[in-house]
Amino acid sequence: MSFCLINIKKNILAQQMGQTQTKLQDFAPTEKNLNLENDEFKKNKIQYLSLNGMKKYMNGKNKPCVVAATAEWCSHCKTLRPVLDDLRSKKKSYNVALFNAYKHRENKDIGNLGEDQIGIKIDDAIKGYPTIFFFDGNGTAAVYDGDRNAKEINQAMKIFLKI
Repeated sequence: MSFCLINIKKNILAQQMGQTQTKLQDFAPTEKNLNLENDEFKKNKIQYLSLNGMKKYMNGKNKPCVVAATAEWCSHCKTLRPVLDDLRSKKKSYNVALFNAYKHRENKDIGNLGEDQIGIKIDDAIKGYPTIFFFDGNGTAAVYDGDRNAKEINQAMKIFLKI
């Protein structure tokens, strides 16, 4: 189990600005606690993780994943959604998911999530919204701190997964 901070910034202007101006969908997670193998997730849609879903990714027994910790009111999170949709539609080597961290922080049920699995509390790792986590499927996690476009996130994930 390990945790690291990935800071990959290349001073490249986001060439995907047109993407962020597409229709922004309300992506606040519903109360449906979808499991990791649900049909919607398999059809290139973003999955909304419950606390248990987050734990499953941190335990390292799943496919690698990019998880965006979000808040339903956050405009930056809403702008990130089309980028995540783009990543999800193109990449099959890892999953893409959302976690409504704000809701769980407000409910105070996030607790020590992550401490046993990856050595740091998810609550402590979230410094703002959205916070993007990488999970490698083997119990290693990282926080992505680079540009919020599909190209940069994909490049960082490849480096993280060493592919």
